[in-house]
Amino acid sequence: MSFIYDDDKLILDLLKSAIDHEYKFNKKAQVAAEVNVEYHNFLNLSSKLVDHIKLQYSPQTKDPNVVKSDGKMGLHVSDMNTLGNFFDYILKNNITVGEQAIVYSENQNPKDRSWLPVDAESARLLLETLQDGKRESIKGTYYVNKTLLSTYLNKLSTQINNENDQDTKRFMRFTLSELMEKVNNVFTLRLTPDYKPPEPKLSDELTLDMVANPITPNGNGPAKLTVKDVKSDLTLNAWIRNNNMTLKVNDKLININESYDKCAFINALYVRAHNKSNSASQETTQAASYYLKMIVEIAKTISCSINGGVANQSTNQSTNQPIINTVIMSQIFQTLPFIVSSIDFNRIETFLNLVLKIIPSASVHINAALDAIKSFGSKHLKIPGTRSISLNINTPQFVSLLIEPSVEKLYPAITALNNIIDKTRDVLDQFYSTFRENIVEPYKTQIEGQIGSARTSNSIYNQNFNNLIDIRGTAVIRPAK
Repeated sequence: MSFIYDDDKLILDLLKSAIDHEYKFNKKAQVAAEVNVEYHNFLNLSSKLVDHIKLQYSPQTKDPNVVKSDGKMGLHVSDMNTLGNFFDYILKNNITVGEQAIVYSENQNPKDRSWLPVDAESARLLLETLQDGKRESIKGTYYVNKTLLSTYLNKLSTQINNENDQDTKRFMRFTLSELMEKVNNVFTLRLTPDYKPPEPKLSDELTLDMVANPITPNGNGPAKLTVKDVKSDLTLNAWIRNNNMTLKVNDKLININESYDKCAFINALYVRAHNKSNSASQETTQAASYYLKMIVEIAKTISCSINGGVANQSTNQSTNQPIINTVIMSQIFQTLPFIVSSIDFNRIETFLNLVLKIIPSASVHINAALDAIKSFGSKHLKIPGTRSISLNINTPQFVSLLIEPSVEKLYPAITALNNIIDKTRDVLDQFYSTFRENIVEPYKTQIEGQIGSARTSNSIYNQNFNNLIDIRGTAVIRPAK
């Protein structure tokens, strides 16, 4: 049955049919016996899909100060079809954020007016009146704290994005995106499935490694390496000297008193950091990633080539390292990929090919973005040579551009465009991360205007994303003919 998960149209049709059934027959998605059997089967099959691919996320968390749940069951698609289903799921499992309830039912008493009345069936906020200075219960409503709800939805987004099974990830991202769109409309938010949690700050005294002396690829030793020791090339140099570290190269012992080759030591530590990153547990992943990241940053600072072995300090960079070419850099800033009014394939391709010249190691991400553009033209566009998609159009106008102009073809086409801008953003993010220290104002402002400081920031990328949601969303209410 695995072939089902490779068929985007089938998955989307299943979801659409299940959602249509829910809206037409019962806001709680409780299927009555007399309901059309075809819709019933679609709803059951979509739920079984989730069961079959064994969702790996749950509302529970090891951090009691963030999200907690009394429930033991993970979400099913039927819990996410409507706001009412989702709120009922939260209530049934007593899901809280920071010990506070996300949702209250009409018979419960909200802590204060931070919990707003929501009509889940019509997906809108309700006006309420006070009786003798007290809130008057509104029949059939839910009281929802939008800040706590956002935190929980972002938690679900993070768990889905960490899912290893790509079929599960694709299926649940689509479902979560539909749910977030409803929440965004009610509370005027900008939640997206692309949320990335901010990295918690590591303590300066946190131990990253216990290093053997002489330094070896693995194994523990007496020299404690902490967060503060890898903050710069100066702090690392001080750690090497204070611990009298040595290194064996071709049976020769190198120490700080003779021919001190900083790059040789950095490469030796890089191997250890890389090995720790590959073998890290869930609890040590953050520290291991930081260790590896900072060793690479230090290598860049003093122009060391990282090659997994001994490297001599040199201003000559290896072919795998980024090259600062002022001419190409200038061209890149003239063709940054995102513009407000449209998705311009020529502009994006020019940008991607320029980045490839100075960051050869980015070829995987760049080729993925180029392939996504090529695939979109051949699979979806009536005129394959079209090089720009306007974002200032309505649903029927967009549908008219497609090979088969129908609502059924709308969702895959919008998903494909989202894929293009997501992959392009990844390349721009890698470019910025690589050259951040070499980029001056106002060029930093230009890049942050493109992608923001985080995926949830206001940026041209997010405007493009929201415009695509607008084009797609109107089809639910007014299907294109």
